[in-house]
Amino acid sequence: MEPRVKLWERPPGREFSPLMPMDQYHSNSLRRGRHSKVGLYYALTKCCQGRTPFLARCVNGQVMAEIVVDCIREMESRAIWSCSGFVVMPDHLHLAVKLLSGDLSAAMKSFSSFTGSRINAELQRKGPFWQTGYHEHAIRGEKSLAAFLEYIAMNPVRAGLIEDFRQWPYSSFRTDSGSSLGQNFRRQEAAPTTTDGVEP
Repeated sequence: MEPRVKLWERPPGREFSPLMPMDQYHSNSLRRGRHSKVGLYYALTKCCQGRTPFLARCVNGQVMAEIVVDCIREMESRAIWSCSGFVVMPDHLHLAVKLLSGDLSAAMKSFSSFTGSRINAELQRKGPFWQTGYHEHAIRGEKSLAAFLEYIAMNPVRAGLIEDFRQWPYSSFRTDSGSSLGQNFRRQEAAPTTTDGVEP
């Protein structure tokens, strides 16, 4: 069996696809004073410092992306958020979560601190691991949630890393995850249309 790290190799002449236009799904402001509301769904994007593909690196048989996936699941197990879907790319990650408790900024700070420290230790490097801040957008309604999940599931395909989105191992949409795009939409829990308590 080919080592998993091979999945991260880019085809000759191909660069990793850039992030989607931020005005489509994400807030571009990253300004202070943002606030969140328990019960709402959020589309989140977090990028590695300098857009360096740190998450593709492998140490002692472990791809760094696996640490990020484990942390996403751990925060779900602690009822901080419920994750509808995620994709970890070589230099960034996308996820859609329903905030279950606390504050989204505090959750992302905890997530970033833990994963950054752990991966830096594994890579024996110092300095910031993640770019400052993150992009987020409150998802309002079933169609918006479905569109975002479809977008992030296809990220590895658009980047030329795989041909079928179900082949990507660092994703909630992989074939052996026991889920499918349709199941992950969680239609019955789609975010309410209210904007109360959510930054514009």
